[in-house]
Amino acid sequence: KHHTPKLPDLSDVVSLSQAVDIYDSILKEVFDEHAPSKEIHVTENESPWFNAKCKDARRERRKAERHYSKNRDNPEALENYKEKQIDAAIIIDRTRHKYFSDKLSDVKGNAKATYSNDTPQ
Repeated sequence: KHHTPKLPDLSDVVSLSQAVDIYDSILKEVFDEHAPSKEIHVTENESPWFNAKCKDARRERRKAERHYSKNRDNPEALENYKEKQIDAAIIIDRTRHKYFSDKLSDVKGNAKATYSNDTPQ
């Protein structure tokens, strides 16, 4: 059920500033009802293995994806996007693998450290 904002008596408006304030308050009321604002939180990837190379690969993949989405009839744009997808997947996978391999080799022979929260599940 929609609510219609109560319009003030405009005969009482004495200045442009006051009229703008009334207009703003009515718009705010309408927007609050139909399109309330939402708070969002953007976080970086906090994985300890996710480094600058991973971030760059992901950025390049996204750049190629945007280019392809604007040029869908261009087979070269599609091919470039596919290559960037594969490149990013390889870089991210190898980086993660190396990080955990190094972690495990550092604790070799120490069962408690091997199964701590810092190692892969």
